[in-house]
Amino acid sequence: MNSKKRRERKQLITLGIVAAVILLLVVVYFVIVDVTSGDGDETEPPLSDLGDIGTFQIIDEDFTKITSIKYTHNGETVSLAIKDGNWTVDGDPDFPLDSEKVIEMSEALSDYGGKGRYIYDESRASSYGTDDPLYDITTVYCDDNTGVTTHTRHFLIGNKNAATGNYYFYEPGSEYIYSVTDAIFQYIDYTLGELLAPVEVPTPELEDVISLKVTRGDDSLFSYDVSEDTDVDLDSDDSPVKRIMNAIPKKAYLSYEELIAYGVDADGEKKPEDYGLGEGAVRVALKYTEYTSVPSSDGGSSGQISREREFVILFGDTFTKGEGDDAVSYVYVTVEGSGVVYRATADDIDEINDAVGAK
Repeated sequence: MNSKKRRERKQLITLGIVAAVILLLVVVYFVIVDVTSGDGDETEPPLSDLGDIGTFQIIDEDFTKITSIKYTHNGETVSLAIKDGNWTVDGDPDFPLDSEKVIEMSEALSDYGGKGRYIYDESRASSYGTDDPLYDITTVYCDDNTGVTTHTRHFLIGNKNAATGNYYFYEPGSEYIYSVTDAIFQYIDYTLGELLAPVEVPTPELEDVISLKVTRGDDSLFSYDVSEDTDVDLDSDDSPVKRIMNAIPKKAYLSYEELIAYGVDADGEKKPEDYGLGEGAVRVALKYTEYTSVPSSDGGSSGQISREREFVILFGDTFTKGEGDDAVSYVYVTVEGSGVVYRATADDIDEINDAVGAK
């Protein structure tokens, strides 16, 4: 076989291999398209419906004009509304709402963009997840001057796209559906309990305690003052100050899970004394020094400032939940001035009573 025929044979073999590879790629392509074009939670829109990829302004509103936000997620509907200039739970204005979270939510729902845009196909609602959305959100806007409602926006967030990690975002009636990141979830992924305004429970170091007083009505159960009790070893295991400090609820805030009631002074609601939080409550008054770093002009820390702070917590009646081995004893507790009643384990008040010899 001469060299020309050998070259022609090699070329034919090469062409055959290339053709086989191309055929294989075509088969793989159509298999992928077939898989991703069916119904399910991890689908792409049909390629024929593919619009643009880039950045798209989906919502462009003035967040200060939002008067209500309502969203449903995981079967729970949260409805919020402006009342007397403040964000409240719709129909429950006394709920201790964390308004900062709601303001951030309103900002996120007023200025939002997408990464991809597709022509919406109603027949593919189950693929998009718009027939059973993760989030169903409604926002209402008003005129600044009159307060009259001007318009309403309705948004659905559907399935996650497995290939891109993005979610489908749709405003019913729109020509387009968008792909968005999960960044918006950090602003709307709140249950009502997670929107409870936190009540701070400070936990200062023992050496920062100025005074600690425990009383019940007019009776003084325990008193410590750093200016008077200079020889007290605060860090001793049998130190009443240390034991009382350890018995104050440890969480950074009293959470919704421990919430018993709020608006306890409102007409028709239980009064503090109904929980044993009136004159008969055990009152723990803590004064301490709080230190705050002062930043310098270059962004570093140039020193600290200190100020005296006071925190008062009241322990009321004890009660039991559950039966037998599952029974757990709790005590009603409130932060003075908060108007919210929580629960703590009865071990906390038992430790305080034991520490001050009040048993």
